[in-house]
Amino acid sequence: MGVGDAGCASYAEARLARPPAETVAAVSPDWADWIADLDDRMTGTCR
Repeated sequence: MGVGDAGCASYAEARLARPPAETVAAVSPDWADWIADLDDRMTGTCR
């Protein structure tokens, strides 16, 4: 994550507050895939 990148800093904070991974079982497979894809893209962008 680059210094001063507010978007990446906000995403890092949001990841710390996310619910436990087990709760993904409670959402539909389409949503679970979307959440996982978004997380992959954001963490890749913010390295």
